[in-house]
Amino acid sequence: MSADDRGALLRRGRTHRTVRQEEAHLATAATDALTVDALPTPYDVETVTRPLNEHEREYLAVCEQALHRFRRSVIVAGKALEVIGRGRLYRETHGTFV
Repeated sequence: MSADDRGALLRRGRTHRTVRQEEAHLATAATDALTVDALPTPYDVETVTRPLNEHEREYLAVCEQALHRFRRSVIVAGKALEVIGRGRLYRETHGTFV
């Protein structure tokens, strides 16, 4: 969280402790394995003309990180499937790899 974001939260009446808790949550979300429970609950927005608020920026960051990790896991799974298929590593337990 930038110093400007931190200052804005403090000006909105949040305590230093609350700001530190939010920073800790974001840091944890950035390094821990993401789960469905770690993602924000989907919600509808009526007005889309205003800029993102701090919570929306946090939600966006967590969701983008989840998508990045998903993309990486798909690549890893694809390579594993290719190794199994091309090496016919399934042959002891299955007749085909379909």
